[in-house]
Amino acid sequence: MASNEQKLRDVLAVMLQTQVEEISDATEMDAVEGWDSLKHLKIVLALEEAFDVSFDEEIALEITSLPKIRSALVDLGVGF
Repeated sequence: MASNEQKLRDVLAVMLQTQVEEISDATEMDAVEGWDSLKHLKIVLALEEAFDVSFDEEIALEITSLPKIRSALVDLGVGF
């Protein structure tokens, strides 16, 4: 697994208070208990810090799953 992929899964695991092995492409806001709007804001901020990027507001609202987050990071120049 690429290092940025591992970093992404690590950030989500910490923020969602679960094991990194539980994080997969099926991980999404609607399917994870506790991933509410406040938790989402904290995830966005943690991702911005971890990857040294800044999501615009529209994208921040749309990145509600692992694949969407990965795609948004790629759009910002993060390699996977």
